[in-house]
Amino acid sequence: HQLYDARKFEDARQAYLAVRAQVTAADRDVVELRLAQVDAQLKRHAPALEALQAHLAAGGARASEAEHARLGVLRDMGRHPEYIAGVRAFLERAPDPAYAEAALNDLGTHYILTDDDAAAAAVFTEQYDRYPAGPFAGRAAWKAGWWAFANANYEETIRLFESAAVG
Repeated sequence: HQLYDARKFEDARQAYLAVRAQVTAADRDVVELRLAQVDAQLKRHAPALEALQAHLAAGGARASEAEHARLGVLRDMGRHPEYIAGVRAFLERAPDPAYAEAALNDLGTHYILTDDDAAAAAVFTEQYDRYPAGPFAGRAAWKAGWWAFANANYEETIRLFESAAVG
């Protein structure tokens, strides 16, 4: 786990493969999830997606984390409509708030990278409204607030920036 946390993904992959057969069933769930996440980080998208889908279908541990990783793989594979619909479906299921906020943050970033600043601002506004004290709240308020300011929506600008300043 330390190799994974240190983002040494190739070394982490080898370590997880080495211990996979020796761990308990509960720990094997986590090992399989980490192997899929490592594959995603190493741009091995097809096997990562397959493993994540299998993990979710089997009712594996850490469902919100696995679904968040699966959505990232869809995005990285260029399956944008499926990714966007998947994020929305994920949010409807009321997942772990940490992964829900991260999914919104990732979706907003996706819209920025695909030059859809209006959609990004809408997502960042939603993210800030849902998670005003979350780890990405400052970024969300900043992005949404500046979009509102640039589009002469001063009431929304004030709401976002004042709330973020207090928070």
